[in-house]
Amino acid sequence: MKTILSLGANIGKIHETFRFALSNLRKAGLCEIRISPLYETEAVGCAKGTPDFINAAVSGIWGDSLAALHSKCKEIEIKCGRPLKHHGWDSRTLDIDIVFFG
Repeated sequence: MKTILSLGANIGKIHETFRFALSNLRKAGLCEIRISPLYETEAVGCAKGTPDFINAAVSGIWGDSLAALHSKCKEIEIKCGRPLKHHGWDSRTLDIDIVFFG
């Protein structure tokens, strides 16, 4: 299935984290991966002084279910230091959102 993901982070070694995430997605079966240039966005809705976010869009082909992709994304986020339980506006080492599937 055609898949589009959004990667975002505002703490830690973001470039290394994105490379790690892409490598793990590739190993899990995401193929024909394309990534946008990285771009910076203001940390809207966060506490004053929160670092800006670095973001990227990733497209690829995923051969398994949406549930499997979601599970893999959560697993990668946790491996990169994001707590399983978190608030939506917290700083993060990695956020992977599924933007499009199918």
